[in-house]
Amino acid sequence: MTSTSIAVVLALTLSGLAHAQEAAPGHLADLEANGVVFMDDINTPLLHHAATGAAYNPRVLARGDRHTNVPRPEARLRDRLGDRDEFVRQEAMPLWRSFLDGRIAALRQARAYLIPVKVRWMDYDFARARYPIALEMNKRASLNAGPTYHCAGTFDVGPRDSFRTACLHAVNEDQNDPFLRFFPVEDQVLARQLRHDRDKYLMFAVAEPAGKYRVLRGTEIRYMPLEIYAAAGYQPVRITQLVLATPEGEVIAVARKASMEPRADGPQAGPATRPAQSSGGAPVPAAPTAPTALTAPTAPTAPTAPPGWTLVGRDATSALYADPDSVRREGAVVMLRTLMDLGEQGGNGMKSAVSLYESDCGRRTTRLLRNKGFVGRFGKGGVFAEVQEPQPATTPVKGSIGESLFNYACNAGPAPR
Repeated sequence: MTSTSIAVVLALTLSGLAHAQEAAPGHLADLEANGVVFMDDINTPLLHHAATGAAYNPRVLARGDRHTNVPRPEARLRDRLGDRDEFVRQEAMPLWRSFLDGRIAALRQARAYLIPVKVRWMDYDFARARYPIALEMNKRASLNAGPTYHCAGTFDVGPRDSFRTACLHAVNEDQNDPFLRFFPVEDQVLARQLRHDRDKYLMFAVAEPAGKYRVLRGTEIRYMPLEIYAAAGYQPVRITQLVLATPEGEVIAVARKASMEPRADGPQAGPATRPAQSSGGAPVPAAPTAPTALTAPTAPTAPTAPPGWTLVGRDATSALYADPDSVRREGAVVMLRTLMDLGEQGGNGMKSAVSLYESDCGRRTTRLLRNKGFVGRFGKGGVFAEVQEPQPATTPVKGSIGESLFNYACNAGPAPR
């Protein structure tokens, strides 16, 4: 991992709750903010580099689907990379690489993947309050006429002008998991709406890793929508949630694998949905409520603070500590040392980081001055990567552990329990 990448990891982690705080309950952003990565035409092929460190071509990655999950500034960057003027392309490339570094960092810390899937709906089963369904990965690529895969985008051009990519393979799809054959809908309003307007919604699968990334050598997965694509490898996954959402990302209903176990006393449990009112006053299905609400994979419980460190904040993927004895103040500027614990499932080998941060209490900014990432937890083990140059100052996002760090430095407020 480069110094740029480790800085991106820390920046992402410090602001990790930003989307979760700002997004409405029952939104796909709730998952993406908690370590679930959307597998679009950039993240999917980058999975090969994130897992193996193999080279990729940033220019080829810029040719992807214009409707992919790319923020507007980066979308403009991608357009500039296709400009006829070489000076424009050269100017855009470092910024594009920085954006890709952020994507790679997120993939290496991913707890699960959000995969778009195709769904075919059967007739509603009133007795069991569910729709029988048939799921299919968006790219039906076959390996010796075997299982299906989700493949998207390309990271380089291979032999005979084939496009190199990576894929995900759902192992429980091969095993005819009953969970993937039914979508429970107990709310009759939603059931009726799905019968008439199901094409207005999108289906996504939340899939957790089910083994190590597998590099393909010789025998390759190939699929041919218009051109020949060949997969350099694939990630086995297990689908644990099915999410029905609008094109804008608002969640309509969720089916979780745990809720699909048969009950002896009647129908299988399904998403609890309730009628809500649209702006026009007509009943519309609301986002599911607990216990079947949209959930991210469970994060490891944060351990007790190590001696000499004070807990400043934690989120779904990390815990942040500060060293009270390291605090140095000069006017409105405060410097202090921090320890970030990423847990046993840390970022692809990096499980903790010790950093020196500077907070400008007058300007409400924080910046990383230097950092060391370690292969062990709590600053133990060998050095994984190092940042030696100060990074740009950023404004803490409300609700993030970055804001908790800023408040601790500037206000010396009580540490969370």
